[in-house]
Amino acid sequence: MTSQVPRLDQSEWCANGEPGLEFDNSGKRSLLVPGIGHPIPIELPSAERFAHGFNDWAQNRLTAREMEMLRFMNRITDRPGWFEEAHHLSRTVLWAEEAARSHLISAAAWDWCYKELRDKAEYYQKTGLTLVFDSSSRICNLNCGRCGRRGSGGILSSWEERGGRFSPEYQWLPCEVDIKQEFFSNGKPKVRISSYINNLHPRHHASLYDSIEKCVEASIRSWNEILTYRYRGRTPERIRTFGVQWSPPPPDSEDLDDFESMLGQGQGGLYTETKQRLDRLLQRPDNSRAPSESRLWTSYPPFGPDLLVRRDRYCYALNPTEALVAKHHRTKRWLHPEPGTAFSYEDWRKGKNNGCVVPGHAGYLHAKKVDDPFKEDHEFYTIDIEERFADNGLQVVVEIGSVDLTPDDPHRSRSEWQLSGLSNDHIVAKTIVYPASENVSSHSGSLSFRVEAHLDPPMHVYGINTGSDPFHPLDPLADIYDFESHLELNSGECMNSPGGPMLQFLGTVAAPDGRLIAFPNSMQHRTEEFSLLDPTRPGRRRWLKLHLVDPHYRICSTRNVPPQQFDRWYEAGFGRIDWEARQMPTELVQEIEAMVGEFAITAEEAEKIKERIRTEREDRFEIVMENMPLYCFADYAADGDVSRYRP
Repeated sequence: MTSQVPRLDQSEWCANGEPGLEFDNSGKRSLLVPGIGHPIPIELPSAERFAHGFNDWAQNRLTAREMEMLRFMNRITDRPGWFEEAHHLSRTVLWAEEAARSHLISAAAWDWCYKELRDKAEYYQKTGLTLVFDSSSRICNLNCGRCGRRGSGGILSSWEERGGRFSPEYQWLPCEVDIKQEFFSNGKPKVRISSYINNLHPRHHASLYDSIEKCVEASIRSWNEILTYRYRGRTPERIRTFGVQWSPPPPDSEDLDDFESMLGQGQGGLYTETKQRLDRLLQRPDNSRAPSESRLWTSYPPFGPDLLVRRDRYCYALNPTEALVAKHHRTKRWLHPEPGTAFSYEDWRKGKNNGCVVPGHAGYLHAKKVDDPFKEDHEFYTIDIEERFADNGLQVVVEIGSVDLTPDDPHRSRSEWQLSGLSNDHIVAKTIVYPASENVSSHSGSLSFRVEAHLDPPMHVYGINTGSDPFHPLDPLADIYDFESHLELNSGECMNSPGGPMLQFLGTVAAPDGRLIAFPNSMQHRTEEFSLLDPTRPGRRRWLKLHLVDPHYRICSTRNVPPQQFDRWYEAGFGRIDWEARQMPTELVQEIEAMVGEFAITAEEAEKIKERIRTEREDRFEIVMENMPLYCFADYAADGDVSRYRP
């Protein structure tokens, strides 16, 4: 199967639960949930829960070419009618021309994209789902129409703090969603919200509850496609490599000997022919990306036809071997590995992707006496939460709101990177949909994604002895793996300086009205900026967010906590009673009213609590980022010769 680099257990942050722990918030017996009956910082074994992004999930970093293929396919599948055009040659020819504008989408890469787009089109026509940026983790798009208008989340009481990923004071308050066999229709899950949505009155907003149920129902199909188990990716990698290929290949030692022998004759037809061949090789254009300050430029005369007899200020004449080797270093280019090289598209579809363009560093595996983690094929698996968790149902946190713009305030900056909730919320998937928009630009509120992505330095063949001269030893690997600079692999301060955080930017998904975008909470996301279409008029985008609580757990929900809004209490009880008619003493009525007020929360108090929650979550996300591992390749500089892996 596709192997994921294991993360270190963060035992100082959480108490890992024993296998088979029970949770119960059914109301039929005492609460048995994190914080009540279980410690707050509890985490089930990885095989008994879904993966999340709080220093838990990591996947293998993808190559720049595979990332460009994924981004290209995301652009294509974002267009109306793409699934029909995928089967029309006249349209796919235009797609091919568009793909060719990227230097990373070669003929082999386009051929792979074409086959995959056709398969995606068939899958869309069968299911209505489109998977994008689908690697070990993935995102699911579904056009679901309109739903949702207004609302916000909720809070719970304070508990003891036991870790930076957990909140000692607040937890989101989900509603209960029933999924019962009798609710199924046409083989698709039908859901019913069975406890109130916090801050949303079920009687006053009955039609909105119906719309949210439809969005939850649609989300279940998407969540089945994007939820992951730790160390087990959903889609196999398309390109796998552990080193660098160079073009042209280095001069062969026998060829060099022949040059020396032929030119040593000094005359004759064979000498002339060999000399002309040598001159052609020496006049090949240099690699423009190579650093011209390298000794390959400063220590050698210009590579002209008279190179072998010139002395000038260089004080010596070059022999043919030295000249060809030096010229090769000045002309060579590293190659981005191609899809279809180590395994075919057909094999990849079956999960048979254990081949590598450039094999890994076998010496490391032998020294550590461990098996090659990449020798096994990918293992596909399916998830059916509507069947597996039908008895207990689901818990979903619902957020509803809007972004309002005016001519005086026409822009809303993009958000910071974030995960949903904190670890004690146990959010494993999220859905975002914009039901309606007025006078905003088409790109407003698009969603960008990044994911923790590892590279295993000892497995890679790289370093100063792998033929990287005249480039920095990490330049080829950095370019192949979609880094902006080799400094992300090593900061350059010293030999063992770590580089940047182990994160890979995936791309941006457009979010037109009615498109349901579901993604795992193992991915970090941010909302891109909002702007007015017509700057002279106000504009608005309404949004609905659904956060799925890991159904392997049960946490406190609105089934267990009565409404906290003061007006709900007043309307349902105190305000409906004619106290004067009951001849109740004024002092006693005031005392009862005060007792109600001790629990219920006013709108002003709720706003203050909301701000404290926001600040706390920002602070705790910083802790998550502080514990993000860093790329560090210099500590494991692996020597090896990859010249035999020629294109």
